[in-house]
Amino acid sequence: MNRFNIAIDGPASSGKGTIAKRVAASLGYVYIDTGAMYRAVALAASTQGISLSEEDDVVTCAQELTIRVSSNAHGQQLHLDGVDATDALRLPEHGRGASIVSTYAGVRAALTQQQRALGKDGGVVMDGRDIGSVVLPDARLKIYLDASIKARAKRRFLDLRTKDPALKLSEVEEAIAARDARDMNRDHAPLRRTQDALYIDSTELTIDDVVNRILAAAAQEGGNDATSDD
Repeated sequence: MNRFNIAIDGPASSGKGTIAKRVAASLGYVYIDTGAMYRAVALAASTQGISLSEEDDVVTCAQELTIRVSSNAHGQQLHLDGVDATDALRLPEHGRGASIVSTYAGVRAALTQQQRALGKDGGVVMDGRDIGSVVLPDARLKIYLDASIKARAKRRFLDLRTKDPALKLSEVEEAIAARDARDMNRDHAPLRRTQDALYIDSTELTIDDVVNRILAAAAQEGGNDATSDD
């Protein structure tokens, strides 16, 4: 069976995770959220009492971690050194920590090695910001999923406002714009669209619209094999 890898890249709140999970489930592939792996490094460092500003110590922590990823009915399940850390990784502080540790070249190198190992046999839908350009440059299907800042901010705002009723949409827009700038201008593996990636602007599209476009592209790439659940 010809099971190939699908790389989905894009900026913050472009819908990568939701789309990647749906595509993986439709194809019977494994979904891998690489952002969760950076959150795992932040969690592990914090658990070990390592300051995230101490780059060398954080890199050593990342190099020593064993991360296992599997799929379940809810998406991705992540075990960190044998312990299920899926729920803990959703805490906001680890999201903020991920944005720090992801700027360290040594951390990116350590996780890139693990991510490539996860995709070595194919059958993976992996999302992030450097998947098609760095992690899986040979992925048969690459997607660059984008949307306007206003659309992405609104989506994020709707997710967060129940937890923070005082939150303003303008604040979310500013945060996303700042995150875009960091991701696109960082020294190591910046966010960029590769020439061979299928560009999808989801500003005016539904989730189903985007999923169907990607599944159609996958079917074209792999023929009948791409739509098999085997």
